[in-house]
Amino acid sequence: MTESINYQLLSNEELFTYGQQKLDIIKNVNSKTRNLAPLISSISESLSKLEASLKKDRTDPFAAKLALLDSNCDNAFLSFRYYATSCSFSNNTKVAEAARYVLEEIKKHDSGLHSKRYKIESSRLSALMDSMEQDRAKTYINTMQATSHVKYMKEAHQAFEALWQEKSEATVSCLTLTEIRKELIARLRSSLEWIETQNRFWGGEEMQNLILRLNELIKSTMKVTKPQSSLTIIKESKN
Repeated sequence: MTESINYQLLSNEELFTYGQQKLDIIKNVNSKTRNLAPLISSISESLSKLEASLKKDRTDPFAAKLALLDSNCDNAFLSFRYYATSCSFSNNTKVAEAARYVLEEIKKHDSGLHSKRYKIESSRLSALMDSMEQDRAKTYINTMQATSHVKYMKEAHQAFEALWQEKSEATVSCLTLTEIRKELIARLRSSLEWIETQNRFWGGEEMQNLILRLNELIKSTMKVTKPQSSLTIIKESKN
């Protein structure tokens, strides 16, 4: 089993270095039974985008502000989701019932929307907030005493949307650094899941050696990485 890695602790440059080192490890696997080409191609594509974006980002006046406002949206959504989760365990049956309804709505609109690209995340977050404006949802939100969480989420989203609109009017639409970062992280996660699945069902020395080398890389990467106070620490998860 591979070690867990907290991608949120990695700066963009550290993420690029980790991704490149991981790619090199996978490339060095001489497998005659497993096709690693899709993994290599997928990660290589995202790394190339990140490398180009890192150079461009230094001259983009919107990039840093959008990244901050996106982080605010992520935090607001996660705060709401985690609060609803905690309420679902309440001994108060009405609060627990309300929380379960809210969690179903969150699931319906994507429990992991915070990890998506800007446009997708914004669209799904907007749809979730619209659902929270329905009479039944409002009643449950009041029962949970979660109005402040919904307000925080709405204000964070509105701030992001305002700046995104300003950027759209000033520049040609393209992937931002934060979006490319999210894409690369998603592909790195998927590659680990694929490797674990291959090892779990078919095993083999080559997969075990690959996992061993990847675990060494993950340990060494996390060992030298210092927490960044400007980023939300989110443990890697499947949702």
